[in-house]
Parts: sequence; C-alpha cells; structure tokens
Amino acid sequence: MGGSAAAPAFADIVCLPDVGSGEVAVEGQPVMCSFGVTGAPGANVSLTCEDAAGGTVDCSVASSNFQIQPFGSNPVPVSGGFFGGSTNGLAGTTLVVIWVADDGSAEGRHTFAAQVVADDGINGAPAISVDCGGDTDGDVDVSAGQPLDCRVVFADPDPDSVSWSYARTGGPAPTADPSPFGGLGSAPYGVDWRWLTDASEAGGTWVYRFTADDSVAPAVTFDLTVNVN
Repeated sequence: MGGSAAAPAFADIVCLPDVGSGEVAVEGQPVMCSFGVTGAPGANVSLTCEDAAGGTVDCSVASSNFQIQPFGSNPVPVSGGFFGGSTNGLAGTTLVVIWVADDGSAEGRHTFAAQVVADDGINGAPAISVDCGGDTDGDVDVSAGQPLDCRVVFADPDPDSVSWSYARTGGPAPTADPSPFGGLGSAPYGVDWRWLTDASEAGGTWVYRFTADDSVAPAVTFDLTVNVN
C-alpha cells in the first residue's frame, strides 16, 4: 500500500530579528524572514496568512502591510520564500502572523510571533542574511563551471537607507567576478547576487565579505565561504 503524499511544510526559516532566539522587534523596525517550502513532488502550493484567531491577513500584494512571497501558485520545493511586515503602532504587543502553505489537499502552517517593544531612540546597526539555495550559514558548495545564486537581504532596525558592497578576502582572483558589486536602498531590501564559476576553479575556496552601512551605526559584515568542487 502506498503512503499518503507529504503535506506542505515550511523549512530553513531565518528571521531578522531572530525571534526564534528570543530577540524582540522594535516598533518601526520591519520584520523579515526567508524560508523554503517542501511537499509532495509535483504539487503546487499557494501561500497565505492568518492572524492568531484564524482570520485572513492580507499578505498577497506588494502594497500590504505584510507580505509573503512568492505570490500565486508555485511548484514545490519552494526556495527563496520571503515574509516581511511592518511593526508601526504595535509597541507593547505580540505580533502573530500564521503562514499557510496550501497544495489543494493539505496545508502546512508556521506561526511567526514577535514581541514588539518601543523604540529607545538609539540607532541600531544593520543586519545581513545570505541564502544560497537554502544554505544560510555562510558556507556553501558549488560545482565548478556552475553558477552560485544567492539572495542577500539587508535589514535595519531603523528607517535608514543602507549601502552595501562586497570584497574578496580569500582565494585568488576569479575568472569572473560575482555581481552586482554593491548598491543602496531603503532597508529592508534584497538583491540577487550571482557568481558564475569556471571549470578551472575546481578545488578552490573563496571568501566574499559583504558589508552593510547605514552611515550612523557601525558597519556590519557577513563572510560567505564558497567551496568550488
């Protein structure tokens, strides 16, 4: 007898602030998470949001206070999923948004909950998260001659613009440099960073250091180690 098809499930969830580790969100600071969705092969999932009481939260359009992406129906597995939202006016409360992944026959759910505190007037440093196909710990492998695609997200606890750049801090000069080289935007924002490796680079290791600066707090860095196999 065959088993039942796997229900959708959220995976590889990384949030800023890291509410899973007890960090709080500051009023006016955006909350944002990256995630993946697993499920039955060949299934398509649609992503929606609910509140703690099961009511609908509008998170399906770019103009909503909360967003969950990708929009529409998408085949599993989903990588590079994004949830973000505003904490304006929520100081002293717990923000709860339930993510729902529905494949038409089964649902997967994840409860995002963040304690929101008042802004103390101190400017906080920006933060960087890097997701390379589900690898988020800063150490990734790629086959020589293949592209490495990463989603780099820049957050800031204050309504600041954040500039970013990267520098190679380990490994020889590559055949082709990754791009884009840097930029500026209102946090939170993300970029698709790509390095097309060369077959001759097999066996090498490179370190790329991303830097984010809001021109107020000290700049922060994130080191990405790339092992080319």
